[in-house]
Amino acid sequence: MEIIKVKDIRIKIDEEEVLRYQGYHRNETEKTSEIILQITREEIEQGYHLFEPKVIYSKVMVKKITSEGRINLENGFSLDFSNLIINLLKGSSYLVLGVVTIGSSLENKVSEFFSQGEYPRAWPLMP
Repeated sequence: MEIIKVKDIRIKIDEEEVLRYQGYHRNETEKTSEIILQITREEIEQGYHLFEPKVIYSKVMVKKITSEGRINLENGFSLDFSNLIINLLKGSSYLVLGVVTIGSSLENKVSEFFSQGEYPRAWPLMP
């Protein structure tokens, strides 16, 4: 099993989604205040500097998919899934197993803002 590490990942923070999560809806009848827009844009920009994205993944051959929801892999491991997932994976020859992180810097900054009561600054950074 070969493990492949990836470091250079581009992440896009959608301003509209951030505002929606904060309860702001950009439509004709309700305008988001300029200060909220400014804070949101500033913190989104800061968020890009806090990301430390990393991925590690491996392509593994599927030996057998059982009707009991088990997938037997080439390395002797097996995975159990719901019937829904098993039905989606039927006929698959390989699975790609991986782990993804954006690091802890962003989460630490969000916690710092929340502890200081800076909620408008914390929300745009929430992953």
